[in-house]
Amino acid sequence: MTLEAIREKVTEKVIVNDAWLYKLDDSNPGHYGVNNHEIDLSSDDVFVNIPQRSFEFTNANFHFNLNMMSSKEGYSHKGMKVASGSGTFRFSEKNENQIEVDDLEIEVDLDLMAE
Repeated sequence: MTLEAIREKVTEKVIVNDAWLYKLDDSNPGHYGVNNHEIDLSSDDVFVNIPQRSFEFTNANFHFNLNMMSSKEGYSHKGMKVASGSGTFRFSEKNENQIEVDDLEIEVDLDLMAE
């Protein structure tokens, strides 16, 4: 597998990782539900270290829509934050052309009042 293919596969896995939803649990102030979220990340912003099976990324646009104040009578808060992060990956045992992300650490300031 080429370096570019590995970067693209890691990017695909990072974008759909549940760690983004878990990160929203740390928002300040807290929220009452996630309506939706989306991550825009280019494989050009993903850097992999194949021997160490690790990666880093920068410039991920983290879009989200949260329920604030109350799940029924509150308001919808749409936001976008730029995130970076790192993690580890491995080649799938079932299919050598697939990659699995084992750990993902996301660095993003989710102070919603600072917008």
